[in-house]
Amino acid sequence: MKITLQDDSAKHIDLPEAIFAVDANDSVVWKIITIYSKRRIKTAKNKGRSEISFSGKKPWQQKGLGKARAGTKASPLWRKGGVTFAKSSIDYRNKFKVNKKEYRHAIKVMLSDHLRAGTIKVVDDVQPENLKTKGFKELMAKYDFAKTGKPNNWTGLILLGDLTESVFYASANLYEYMVTDVRGLDPLTLKHASELLITREALKQIEEWLS
Repeated sequence: MKITLQDDSAKHIDLPEAIFAVDANDSVVWKIITIYSKRRIKTAKNKGRSEISFSGKKPWQQKGLGKARAGTKASPLWRKGGVTFAKSSIDYRNKFKVNKKEYRHAIKVMLSDHLRAGTIKVVDDVQPENLKTKGFKELMAKYDFAKTGKPNNWTGLILLGDLTESVFYASANLYEYMVTDVRGLDPLTLKHASELLITREALKQIEEWLS
């Protein structure tokens, strides 16, 4: 399976059919995206009565003073006391397991879907001349990988073999682009990408990873 380089129409590159010609499988893609989106750390946190830094001493005697009985200053009924049903931080990353073979298969299916839709472009390399946003936009326009004339929700994924400082800083202010290397590629990123711009080095790494 051959594809023409976006930056040189005289050159072609072979795409491995084992990665870019996989049959569509919506169920496995949905499953992996659903599980992957749940693998997060819940950061909400309150202090319960056992975590409040008060003395465990009983504030006053149980009977005889005409006051309501009290056992600890950390009671949720008291000011600065603990929260009754305190929220706790939960790490969901280990609660939702992702099968490695199924995960890689889902990545292959999503890459194949992009190729079938004609939303994959391959270039030799992405090397901005400087760290300026203007120069990066001109480079993307040269590759026909710009938002101009496309839907408002268009998002371009630039997949590099190695994320360089020049590309990172030049694209930092352009929110219509997602820039990552192969190690940072995941199902959610592929799901939100409208088009892909892949370098030859990134293709080589993808083949080594998914073959």
